[in-house]
Amino acid sequence: MERIFRKSKITDKMNKRLIVLVILILIVIAGCSNSKKPIVKEEKKCSDGTKLASCSVNKPKYCFSNGVVLDKCDLCGCPNGLDCKSDGSCGSIEVIPEDDNLQEALDQLDLVDNL
Repeated sequence: MERIFRKSKITDKMNKRLIVLVILILIVIAGCSNSKKPIVKEEKKCSDGTKLASCSVNKPKYCFSNGVVLDKCDLCGCPNGLDCKSDGSCGSIEVIPEDDNLQEALDQLDLVDNL
């Protein structure tokens, strides 16, 4: 009878160890399945959707690294038909029409210089 009682104690200990082992295995499997989720790193952008430190598709806009969008035609260019202005914007550069009186005065100065 004592032998049966000993076997029963050994079997109980083995069953408890087996249960603990199964629980630990399940915990490890659950932990591993959660760690396989991809980490999505969100890329920072300006208010218009342009990546930081990049030209926008809307020329001459530039997205600075601090998230501010400003005109920067010297870096990003201008749309067709427009010229880059000194303030960074794009526009038509006006050509001042010649003044006939001004041209006549310049011609006279040129004549005086040639004498």
